[in-house]
Amino acid sequence: MKRRIPKARLGLPDSGMNKLEQRYAQEVLTPRLLAGELAWFEYEPLRLAIAPNTTYTPDFCALRVDGGFECHEVKQMWVGKDGSERVGYKEDARVKVKLAAQAFPFFEFIVAAYRAKNRKHRLLPQWTYDYLRASVDGASALATASP
Repeated sequence: MKRRIPKARLGLPDSGMNKLEQRYAQEVLTPRLLAGELAWFEYEPLRLAIAPNTTYTPDFCALRVDGGFECHEVKQMWVGKDGSERVGYKEDARVKVKLAAQAFPFFEFIVAAYRAKNRKHRLLPQWTYDYLRASVDGASALATASP
């Protein structure tokens, strides 16, 4: 029987974040925290029950200094061969975010999509945001913005 020798880990313990989520925390959330806009943010701190046997875990949750609570979902922008763009997440994930926005109308849900450099179109890297918030009567609203 072979014995496994544990490997030493260098640096910080693995937080579970992928590179895009690390980039979002570093480029978007940390500057907002340092600027005094956010009081707190954390990676996957909670799991929301949105239906029987169905949960949704936002990538990040943030508390604004005005008391507002934000749930952030981080995705990559997909560019098709024809140059068309769409946010890179599957229909079940899209439905979960919309259901969560309806089930928790006091949270603001933000889907942040990252557009990487595209050599063909010479686009600069940037973030695009979709804001989902349901009103108390259950109607959901969607707004898109690019900083």
